[in-house]
Amino acid sequence: MLHILESGRVVQVREPLAGPNDATENGNWIDVSNAHAVYIVVNTAESAAANYTLRVLEFDGTTTRAITANARIFHNTNTALNELLTRQADGLNLAITGSSLNKLTVFQVDPARVSAGYDRVTLQVDSTPGNVDATGQVIGAVGYVLPARYKQSR
Repeated sequence: MLHILESGRVVQVREPLAGPNDATENGNWIDVSNAHAVYIVVNTAESAAANYTLRVLEFDGTTTRAITANARIFHNTNTALNELLTRQADGLNLAITGSSLNKLTVFQVDPARVSAGYDRVTLQVDSTPGNVDATGQVIGAVGYVLPARYKQSR
């Protein structure tokens, strides 16, 4: 049986804060070098309709860029209605479009598919021009790193 707290770790990726206005904000980095799977769980409390993009980034110590291999994405568009996470198309990001409902999004990242030389991932919230101001949204994220394994060389 797999126990999250005994075999893996829980990391705060983004403390619950108002979303950015015409900007991008990156969360804290998660070291994936000794992980088998990483789940970035994003909880959004929306008070007004907004459009923004959630994406996973990778980092090699110098360069930050969007992940290059698709992640599995699960999404609940209204957590007050039910607890169901619906599988979305695998992708590099998820566009959130105008509603004022609370949402839950999960990115399942396979560390073996993170680019060679890149050993950290994080969440980016993007409300750059073309998206509506996301400051009415409180967006927080937690990373679950499961299970621990021997450190990989990349």
